[in-house]
Amino acid sequence: MKVYIITAGQYSNNRICAVVEDPEKAEILRQIYDRKTGHDHVEIREYDTDDYDPEYVGRPFYEVWLDDKGNLMLCDEQDDTSWYGDMTYHFRRADNHFFITLYADNEEAAVKIAAETRAKALAEKLGL
Repeated sequence: MKVYIITAGQYSNNRICAVVEDPEKAEILRQIYDRKTGHDHVEIREYDTDDYDPEYVGRPFYEVWLDDKGNLMLCDEQDDTSWYGDMTYHFRRADNHFFITLYADNEEAAVKIAAETRAKALAEKLGL
C-alpha cells in the first residue's frame, strides 16, 4: 500500500502535517498547508509500506566517525533514522574525517563495516 505524507519545514523544524492514501487528496492538502504555513517548504513524500529490506528490521542504526588516519572518533547508536535514511558515507573536506551511517548487529560490527567502507572509498578516491 502507498501512503502520502505531507510535510512542512526544514531540518529540525520539519514536521508531518498529514498522512493519506489518496494522491489527489495529498495534493489538495499540500496546497492547503502551503497557504497555512506561509509556503514553508511543504512537500508530499510517497512511501510504499510494503517496500522494506528485512535485513534491517530490528537491527540498530549507527553513526560512525573515523579520523583522517582511520581511528575511531565516534560510534553512536541512533534512535531516529529518518534523518539519515539508508547507509551513506562521505569524507569531510576540511579535515578528511570519514562519516558513515549504517545498520549493524552491534557497535563492534558497525566500526568494522565503517573501517572496511572507508578503505574501499579511499581506494576508489585514489584510483586504486
